[in-house]
Amino acid sequence: MADEDDDAPRDAPDPPAPLGVPEWMVTYGDMMTLLLCFFVLLFIMSKSEEEQYKAVVGSIQNAFGVADSDPRSPFRSHARTPDQHTQTLGQAEQELMTTVQEAIMASQDSQSLEQSMIVDTENRGVVLRIYGDDLFVKGTAQLSKDAQAFLKPVIEAINRHSFDVLVRTNVTQGSLAGNHYASVWELSAARSGSALQALITYGNVKPTRLKAMGTGDTDLRVPPTDPKSEYYNNRTDFVFYLPGTEFW
Repeated sequence: MADEDDDAPRDAPDPPAPLGVPEWMVTYGDMMTLLLCFFVLLFIMSKSEEEQYKAVVGSIQNAFGVADSDPRSPFRSHARTPDQHTQTLGQAEQELMTTVQEAIMASQDSQSLEQSMIVDTENRGVVLRIYGDDLFVKGTAQLSKDAQAFLKPVIEAINRHSFDVLVRTNVTQGSLAGNHYASVWELSAARSGSALQALITYGNVKPTRLKAMGTGDTDLRVPPTDPKSEYYNNRTDFVFYLPGTEFW
């Protein structure tokens, strides 16, 4: 009887399938994810632009919390959200305003400086603007006797911040008195170079942090018909900007 029982067909049901996603789908999903990452990395590494590569790697590190854990990482400075650039400039504007005000109030000519200097912003940086011909002898690129008093707040701001600085000078036709320069272009370029050299000489600022630009009479703050056009359109701007920003 035992043998008959062993040879009899068995109709017992199969065990129920396990609940949830089949195990092979998990492995397949992992493989697809790894392949995607692999091809993304191949695409990134095929690019020759080092800055673009660093920006992408920095974004990946930031997403996984790596950028903040190692401040020495060469990609850390590139791992920033779109809003951080604006926040950085906004914070720098406030700090720069405080720095300038402190330097102006500490000067013996504080009233004159406060009337001639203003902190402004533009889309690429924070601007410390000096109106009129206070920095230079009229019609020349020679620094005036009061130039060091005006440059002191600028140098103080440069030393307190890690921003690079663009010296940008605009002049008008009325500034060509004395026939020292043939055109407003030559005068504006010469004044920018003279102010830049003064920052290096008086403030010991590294030349690698500085640029100079002459705009002639093309960058007007007020129309030429304005009674104060000579004052506002003759100016020297010290633009504090994030390293890597392109102006030309």
